[in-house]
Amino acid sequence: MRRLLIQYSADADLFPSGSGGGFGFGDWGYHELRDAGDGFLAHEVLFATGSTLLVEFQEVVVTFEQARRR
Repeated sequence: MRRLLIQYSADADLFPSGSGGGFGFGDWGYHELRDAGDGFLAHEVLFATGSTLLVEFQEVVVTFEQARRR
């Protein structure tokens, strides 16, 4: 990981229909995965309160598990 950035702002409410009552970061608004340069990717999440979470990384491991059938 190259960078982790958290910007917390409980004053804003960008998605008022589902902000979760103003506690914590609020609901997940949207996210994006983009090229951060120098071989790194950036994953940024915008929350209902206007808070953001940004992680820049070079390597990622994706695993999955077959869903159980009932």
